[in-house]
Parts: sequence; C-alpha cells; structure tokens
Amino acid sequence: MHKVAFAGAKIALLLNDFVVTIRRDNTKGVWAAGKWDFPGGGREENETPLACVSREAFEELHIDLRHPDVTIVWEREYPALHDPTRRGYFFVARIGPSVLKDARLGDEGSEWQLMRIDTFLQSTDAISGLQERLRDYFLEQTA
Repeated sequence: MHKVAFAGAKIALLLNDFVVTIRRDNTKGVWAAGKWDFPGGGREENETPLACVSREAFEELHIDLRHPDVTIVWEREYPALHDPTRRGYFFVARIGPSVLKDARLGDEGSEWQLMRIDTFLQSTDAISGLQERLRDYFLEQTA
C-alpha cells in the first residue's frame, strides 16, 4: 500500500530500442505544451499508481497494460512533474509489438510514435523530467 497520496503516474513503454511517445497538445495553458511525453496523467479518486497509469495508457493510446506482452519491470516514486510539492510515480514496461496493434490517439495529444530511446533522451522537445527518470532506470540496470 502506498503511504503518500500522489498526483499521478507516467509509464515508459519500451519495445526493443524504442519508446512509445505522445506529442502533447500545443495549446496555450497546457502544461509542457508541444513536448514529447509518455502515457500517464493525473490520479482520479482513490486509484493506486498502477491503476492510474493503466487507465491513462488506455485513454490516451488504447493500450491495455494487462496485455500478456506487457511486463512492468520498474517503478519509482518521484516529485510530481507539474507540482514538486506532490508525489508522482514512474513505471517502465517492456512490451511486445502485439501491444501496439490497436494503438491510436485518444482525445489528448497531437500524435504518437515509436521513438528511438536515444533520440528521446537527447531531444530538446521531450519533457526533461521524463528524460531524467528514464535515465535513472537505465543507470540502475547497468549498476
């Protein structure tokens, strides 16, 4: 059970050397407008971090994290990206290509794509906090 109330959760979905990304809407007032993002978002009611990110991944890309080719391999609590006084969760999952068979944008974002992981990590158009969190995952894997 998670002790601290949290604001939301994000997930990096890794397919070999690629990561699933969503370009945020480029609308005035939208946090990180136009930046490359990962599926995820704000908590609703009493959701757990995994329930939150699962709902968001389905709403945003029609990706079901219960799919047999999804394996969540890492989870960490961080300060929330949009409000560091609150908590957020970051997950990493390894996926198979079948997970993306029916993927399509929901009602948020202007596009989605499989982006090379190294491209995402170096992009000036990506959310820097997500780049740092994904680097943390890879650093821990090589330690």
